[in-house]
Amino acid sequence: NLPITQIAALDSSQFAITVANKEINVQTSYTFNIRIGLPLPMGSSIKLTFPSSITPASSGLVVTGETNLNSAITSAYDSATRILTLTNLIITSSAYVDEGYYIQFKVNLVTNPSNTK
Repeated sequence: NLPITQIAALDSSQFAITVANKEINVQTSYTFNIRIGLPLPMGSSIKLTFPSSITPASSGLVVTGETNLNSAITSAYDSATRILTLTNLIITSSAYVDEGYYIQFKVNLVTNPSNTK
């Protein structure tokens, strides 16, 4: 088997983000609901870039797979690039997520912006 590398950027019609608590400067969870534009096989990863106004925890960050994903997602956050990398999304080769399906995951311990501007 050859490794497959594809990069897909999402436009706003392909995802929705729900914030559990919208108060400023509060630590909360963010739920991401994404329509997959390419098949998502075992070994896939997802990278999220956070804006500078939203701060994921530097340690103890917990990502939970919900719809069509492994519940024990592995995550690594790079505070220099502000990129959260999610791996261990699919746990068996027969459990891939096909193009057009939705995935959902929750990122806990994220601090909201300090203002609404």
